[in-house]
Amino acid sequence: MDEGRLAAAWAGIDSLPAADFRALIGSLVAGAPPAVAAFERASAHDSTGDPVRAVELYETALAAGLTGVRRRRAVIQLASSLRNLGRAPESVALLTAELAATTPAGTAPTATAPAATGAAPPEAGGPPGAGGPPGAGGPPGAG
Repeated sequence: MDEGRLAAAWAGIDSLPAADFRALIGSLVAGAPPAVAAFERASAHDSTGDPVRAVELYETALAAGLTGVRRRRAVIQLASSLRNLGRAPESVALLTAELAATTPAGTAPTATAPAATGAAPPEAGGPPGAGGPPGAGGPPGAG
């Protein structure tokens, strides 16, 4: 899998119809490990308005042993998709478990998950919208 080509595809997400973008991502990850391929495909479905299929693929990626930054992104993006589908309790449970698993023992967590609960951060006036590609700050495959 060519990470550069994958990043370029994500940079051009707005230049293709949804189905064409998903097909492009699918072709770019065809030779990738199954967990990575499922994650990238999930992200493509998520970013093009298909959260139901995205949830299935995020769960497949995690069950297949996705690791590293992609695993963390998969958990966060899965939680977001679940919330968007009206499954907020599942979303909160995922984020709570992720926070507990990544917070060093004896320290207090420093982040909250207002998007998962639908609670508005005071400065935002409402929950964030679901518009951009998952993993804000760059394409899901970068990093």
